[in-house]
Amino acid sequence: MSASFHRLEKLLFGWPDELPKQLPTTDLAVDASCYLRRQDWTSSEAILLSGLALDPDDLELFWLLIFLRLSESRYLSIPDLLKSVEQYEQHQHVPFWYLKVQFRLTNRSNLDLDKLYPLIEKQTNSELLRQLSLIAIALRLCDFKKVEFLVTHFSGPNCLEFLRLKARFLEMVGNGKESLSIVSKALNRFPTHRGLARQTSIHAINAKDSKAVIPALRVGVSHHGEVPSFLTQIVQVKLMQRQPSLGRRAALVDSTWSSIDSHQINVANHVSTYEHCGNVEWFPWLLPSLRDPWFKEDFDIGLLTNLNLQYASIESPIASELATSFCNRLASLPLIAAQLAQAPQAQAATLPKKIAWVSGDIAYHPVSRFLHSFLRYAHTVGSQEHVIVCTEDHLEHSLASHFEALKGVDVLDLAPIPKQNRVPFVREHNIDIAVDLSGWTGGCFQPGFLARMAPLQINYLGYFASTGNPSTDYWLGDENLFPNPMSEWHTEKLHRLDRCFLAWEPSQIFPESQVDVTEAPKGGIRFGSFNHNRKLSDATLALWGQILESIPDSRLVLKANVQTDQGTQELLRRRMIRQGLDPQKVIWLPLADSSHDHLAQYANIDVALDCFPNGGCTTTCEALWMGVPVITLTGNTYVSRMSTAVLKGADLGEWCVNSKQEYLNMAIAQAQQLNVLRLDRDKWRNHIKNNPIGDAHSLMASLLSSFNYLYSSISSI
Repeated sequence: MSASFHRLEKLLFGWPDELPKQLPTTDLAVDASCYLRRQDWTSSEAILLSGLALDPDDLELFWLLIFLRLSESRYLSIPDLLKSVEQYEQHQHVPFWYLKVQFRLTNRSNLDLDKLYPLIEKQTNSELLRQLSLIAIALRLCDFKKVEFLVTHFSGPNCLEFLRLKARFLEMVGNGKESLSIVSKALNRFPTHRGLARQTSIHAINAKDSKAVIPALRVGVSHHGEVPSFLTQIVQVKLMQRQPSLGRRAALVDSTWSSIDSHQINVANHVSTYEHCGNVEWFPWLLPSLRDPWFKEDFDIGLLTNLNLQYASIESPIASELATSFCNRLASLPLIAAQLAQAPQAQAATLPKKIAWVSGDIAYHPVSRFLHSFLRYAHTVGSQEHVIVCTEDHLEHSLASHFEALKGVDVLDLAPIPKQNRVPFVREHNIDIAVDLSGWTGGCFQPGFLARMAPLQINYLGYFASTGNPSTDYWLGDENLFPNPMSEWHTEKLHRLDRCFLAWEPSQIFPESQVDVTEAPKGGIRFGSFNHNRKLSDATLALWGQILESIPDSRLVLKANVQTDQGTQELLRRRMIRQGLDPQKVIWLPLADSSHDHLAQYANIDVALDCFPNGGCTTTCEALWMGVPVITLTGNTYVSRMSTAVLKGADLGEWCVNSKQEYLNMAIAQAQQLNVLRLDRDKWRNHIKNNPIGDAHSLMASLLSSFNYLYSSISSI
């Protein structure tokens, strides 16, 4: 039954089309190797365990059983097997040293991992395993120069294990497109490999390549079912597809698996599915351990970033506690502490020469729409250089080229830069002011701002609360976002612009610049909201229910998820019933196929109803632009005053009310003058064009004036 490892190595690392087509053969070791390579765990274990019973001294059977990630085994674990075979380490024909390396990598521990280099370097029983092990360890230690050398000089076959390591390396250094191409081609050749299907889907998600994500997951699920390997990615995809109830289902299946398995669930995914289903009011009652960044050594940055965002969106006092403790935790990390000690200082008695706009949303996203509208005027009102710092790679959806086309604007792409090198990379460009356009939203770069990339750092536009980051100096807004006195918690100093904090003057590259005002709907008055489910608080639904009850023949038009996701609509209907809103009076619109189609859907609405406390901003601008006025309830925080700032910037302050009763009265008044309301929908767009909110040139001038003042104040200290 014994066979040399070298004879089996080609089978264990081969592609399916290189393996014997007919099994079983007369050689149990060959059969076991082929079944293992094909990930047919049941057949391989049956052969190997029966072989061990006959000949317990046949060490190669132990080796085969452990090899290729046998965390898949239903009966045996890697730690148990390693313990049982330690006595055989002197048998050089079996590479037990490789099992130790794999065990350390599987355990996700970097402690003294570099001390394995000497052990690996002296091995001679398998050159292929030696090279793969060196690459894997260097990759775990983020020693990219060593990885690049090892990958370039790899002398083994072009096997799957090498391609997977190479793809991980390319993604980690920012070449997401090539890494995705490598694993996608490999998956076409080896579609039954569970780990490869999972890796391909992860690369596709990270690259934001929607065309590649679904096929990879379908391949994996079709061969293996809804197993934990794919559930995390399924949740993320369903959230991106605006199917949150299906995402929540996948998250719950993952929880069920964790009750019978030892794998760790993705808590951030679970939290996000409930948020996207509209259950944000549950967040204050989440387990305290979720809110504490110190609850484990390898704290989940993704989870805590989500929680910062979500608590702030509902005006929870927990947001300030979480942001503060999270920033303290980040600041204690050696890399950030070392970078902070070398923070750049402002030049004395000078004005800023270079301004960086840092965002993970340089794509068709509200931040880019607002940013492009005023940056196109930058060269006409100042002499500063402007740099767009992209923290996320959006591949074919990126708008980086459109920003580069603007005079006086350059683009820095951080995606190819290893995370530990990003702050020094930005500093090399001598940035005077770094403007944070993300806060704690997706693609944010709070660790970079905490380490300080520029002498002056500003929180502006992309986030609706204080970041809690002690290295961010100012929070930019206007008198409507920052009432005087300002009672909302914040760590930054406040600075109020002398005009509306944003401008809605659509650039030609965006669809809203190319569409006309929509016609009015027919029949009874149609109220509506195109805001996300997460903003539909119980208080909002209850007030909307009163409006529909008070106005005969009125209807509420909603659009927040795809119509195929019936579960989300069912959950929302139940919440409506509990709050006294009749779901039969709701018109559900489908998600639009294009931005033009989305804007055209405003033809279904007479009056837009803003949510509270998490109100609209972009949706408020869009509604007015498409001929639909907006009623908003002015709150006490930034997140509940954005629509107020937009409306007052458009000289429509009468649409901002201060109580729920005034909100109800305003809605009833519009129903009573419906004919007048529908007569001239162009006037709402004209209000934008003829007031400060429609003047992006003025906004750019105001921003630069403020930047000069703020920079001068710190350079004179």
